This record gives sequence, structure tokens and C-alpha cells, in this order.
Amino acid sequence: VIAFALLQAPTASAQKSTLTAEQAKQKFESYAYTFPDSARYYLHHAIRLDRTKHDSVVAKHYNNLGLLHLMNSSRDSARYYYKKSIGLANEANRFGTMVNLGALYKKEREFKSAIHVLTKAIEGYKKLNNQKGLGLAYGELGSVYSVMQDRLEAIANLKQGIAITKKYKMSRPLAIQQQNLATIYYKTRNYKFAKELYEECLSQLKTTNDKLTYAIALANYGSTLSALGDTKKSAVVLNEAAILLQPFDNDHLKAIVHGGIAAIALKNNDLPLATKEYEKSYQLILSAKSPESLSVVSGYLGMLNSQGKYSDALDIINTMERTIDFSKANESEKLDFYRQASNTLLNTGQDARGVQALKDVIALKDTVSEIENNQQVKEVEAMYQADVHLQKAVHHNRELRSTAENLLFKYRYATIAVFALTALLIWLWTVMRSRHQMVSAELADLEQQRMRRDDELHDERSKARQSEHLMQMQQQQLLTESLRNVNFAEQLQVIIEEFRQQQDYRAADKIEKLSDQAHWKNFLEKFNIVNPHFIQKLSNEFPQLNQGELQFCALVKVNLSYKEIANILQITHQSVFTKKYRIKKKMAIDGDTDFLDMIRTV
Repeated sequence: VIAFALLQAPTASAQKSTLTAEQAKQKFESYAYTFPDSARYYLHHAIRLDRTKHDSVVAKHYNNLGLLHLMNSSRDSARYYYKKSIGLANEANRFGTMVNLGALYKKEREFKSAIHVLTKAIEGYKKLNNQKGLGLAYGELGSVYSVMQDRLEAIANLKQGIAITKKYKMSRPLAIQQQNLATIYYKTRNYKFAKELYEECLSQLKTTNDKLTYAIALANYGSTLSALGDTKKSAVVLNEAAILLQPFDNDHLKAIVHGGIAAIALKNNDLPLATKEYEKSYQLILSAKSPESLSVVSGYLGMLNSQGKYSDALDIINTMERTIDFSKANESEKLDFYRQASNTLLNTGQDARGVQALKDVIALKDTVSEIENNQQVKEVEAMYQADVHLQKAVHHNRELRSTAENLLFKYRYATIAVFALTALLIWLWTVMRSRHQMVSAELADLEQQRMRRDDELHDERSKARQSEHLMQMQQQQLLTESLRNVNFAEQLQVIIEEFRQQQDYRAADKIEKLSDQAHWKNFLEKFNIVNPHFIQKLSNEFPQLNQGELQFCALVKVNLSYKEIANILQITHQSVFTKKYRIKKKMAIDGDTDFLDMIRTV
């Protein structure tokens, strides 16, 4: 999968008025793997500012938009942008987007489409002799076969991908492919070797900006530790993964992590925590409609069955069968689910469904057993494991030999170094003694300069505190004046309504018009003291905003609620939202959060 480039994201609309297209692209790369919503905002901003509009440039933008949508599980949007990118991209870039589209098809369980598009990408990279791209494509194809439980093909393709990514020192793709290979060993219960591979890829992923992939690796590593009986460390690892996933809108991954935490809590007989985490995971699965998470639901059903809560378990089974496409789940996941479901169904009078579930268990058990006991796969896995250990041993022996040679070299020249060092020390002592007095004088002079700088710094800080205090007073006065206007507007509205009830509409309209002008003039005088450039900046950035819309933005700037704004402007609460919608449309902003961030940062 193609990499972007993260630290701490600001609000999405920050610096909009000053960013160039290139700066917006850099911002997008910085936030792509940690704050995808902010990254998407900056990418759209870059697209708007980019004047080249060349097909290859637009294709790259579409590819990156597809990646961002996929990270937040917006798969339909990701598919749309990937296909647009492939249609516009040149030959050099088209195959990279095809690899990303193959990853999307894998997540959608459209395996035939995934294999087809990835095979075409491999053929294209071979024609271009693009070895790095070929390594990525082989790795993704191996991942597809792994999800399909075709471990023989998975290992064959992953080995090719790992060999290429190692050769060209592609640290992030190498770590991802090692993680996929580790998952295969985990599923065949070779937990110790899986743990070795996870630890190796985690050490590489931790140094990159790809927090999403790092969180996935942590989740898998946590499950491996739990299988090895290290539940304490497993719980720590899974909780770290849950924290890393918070900025991402990926309910499927969050469900698996919280399900893992629940399973560990259940092992430790912490039923309240297990129930809480299983319920959280279950709701996330329903939200994501994720068939890959059936094993988590199976654990939840097992806990409820063991407690005799068959009615609750039956509700979950019925909901899952209505919501999840079971045809996209693999055999192992369905086996666990139907095994627990049969227990629930038979204990709730659903005998016919219970018997059918048992039949499904028997059929699936044979299939899963055949996959797990495939001797050819086991031999390939053992060969790869032995090869890895052999490479480590060779590398270790080379290090030992190199260390021995270095020690011998150092011993030969140790005596010469000692004599040279002694002569050097004598010379240095002589020089340092002659300079001691000079340094002492310079230090005294520097101390005096430092004291003067401290005094100047103290004066500057004192002035800064006074300025900050003045600003706070002005801000408080502005807010007080705004609230006073709210109260005055409410009282004035009562008077206007009385005139209207007396059918003196002219007087009512005149009072209303004059009050609007007075409020705005009085408010604007105080507002410009605290925010001297706000109106001008906003007007320059968005010349399509009229006077009334600038007034609305100024009221939002001082943190008034929409109800208070409605009272000041003497309009209905619904009209406030209509006005806000029109302003956002003129600013080309979609979300309320982006709108508020824009106003607060101008």
C-alpha cells in the first residue's frame, strides 16, 4: 500500500487563508495516518488551489482521497476515487492505485476482483521493471490469499514481497508483509514464531507515521500474547491499540480490539469489564456490518450462554443474521459462531434452527480441519521459519566475527594510542593553564551580560502579562456587551410585538430597524477593539459574504449560542441554522466543526 507521510493535528481549517497548494499538500501528508479527517480537508484545499490540473496530478489526488476514505471505512467512496484515479493516471502511477484497489476488494471480500486487479498490477510492474512496486503488489496479493485461508499461495506471494522489500530497504511495506505472515502462523497456532514476527515488524512500524497500521499490528500482537497466556501484557498492548485507533473512523478494527480486551477480562473473571467491552465491540460490529468480526461475537455469545442469559444471546444471533452478510465470513469465523449459536438456540426452544446450526458446525469443522492440517502448507511454513532462524544465526555469527576482528585491531594499536594520548594531555594541560585566566575574565563578563538580559526579559514578561490582562478585560467587556444586547433585544422585541398587536406596524418596523443599527454599531466598536482585523480578513477571504453574514460570523466569534444570536438578530432559531448553512455554502465548507474552526482561527 502506498505511504503518505504526522505529529499533532491542528483544527482542519487552520491557516486556510495563508496556505499555498504545496503547503496544503505537506499538511495532508503530515496528518494522513493519524488525523484522516484533517488530512482530507487539506487535500481538498490543495486540489482547489492547484492550478496545474494535469491528469497525472489529479489522479494522484484521487488516489490519496481513496486511501483516506478507506482508512475511515468509507469503502464506497474509496472505490469511487480509486477508479477515477486509474482512469486518469499515467502508466507509472496506475499500478500503484490498482494495488490500493486490490486492498479495498480484499476488505469487501470480493476476492476474485482483488486477485484480478493485483495480478494485472504485477504484470504491469514487471513490464516496467519496477521492483519496488512489484514488492508491494506481491505483498498485497499474499494478504488476499491469507484472508481467503489459502495459506500456500499466501506464503508464496508474501515471501516474494518480503525478499524485494528487504532488498530495497522498504521498511514500512516490509513490516506490513511480516505482520501478514505472522497472522498466518498465529492462525495455525504457531504462536511463538508469530510473536517473533510481530515483535520484529512492530519495532519498524513504531518509527513510522503510520499509526493505523501500527495499531493493527499491536492488536494482533496482543491476541498472540493472550494465546501464549501472557494476559497481563496482552491487556496493556490491546488498550494501547484502542487509544491509537480513536482518531480513525474504523469501527471494524475497534470492534476487534475491544473484543480482545473483553476476552482477556473474561479469562481473568472480570465479568463487568468483559460485559462492557463485549457490548461496545458488538455495537461497533453492527455499525460496521463487519463479517470479519464474527469470532468476537462468538466470544460474547459464549459468555452469555455460560451465564444462562440465552434470551440475550438469541437477540444477538437474530440481529447478526439480519445485519451481517455471512457469505463474506471465512469458515473458521462461521464455525465459532454456529457452535455458540447452536447452544443458544437449543436452550431457547429454537430446536429446528439449533439442529441446522449443528449441521453447519459439522460441515464447517471438516473444512477448517482440512485447511489447518494441510501438510504441504505446514511444510512451507516450517521451511520459512527455519530459513528465518538460519538467517538470524548467520547474521549473529557475522557480528561475532566482526567484533573479534575489531577487538584485535584495537589491541594492536592500544599502546600507540596511549603514548599519543599522554603527549596530547600534556600539551592540552599547558594550553589550558595559559588560557584559564582569559576564560575566567570572559565568564565574568558573560555573567554580567546574563544578568542584564534577565532584567530585560523580566521587563518584557511584565509587559506581556499586562497586555494579556488588558486583552482579557476587553474580551470580557465584549462578551458582557453581547449578552446585554441579547437581553435588550428580548425586551425590545416585547415592545415591538405590543406595537404590532396595536396594529401600529410602522412604529414597530421603525423601532426594529433603528435597534438593529444601534446594536450593530455599538457591538462593532467593541468587537474591533478585541478583534481588529477579523471583519476585514473575513471579507477579503470571502468577498461573497454580505454585511448581515459578516455580523453573524462576528457573533459566532464571541462564543454566543445560536439561541442568543437568534435573539440579537430577532430571527427564529431555525433561521439561524438557515443563515449558517448559506454562509458555509459560500465558504465551501461542509461540516459544522470546520465552520467553527474557521471562524475561531481568523
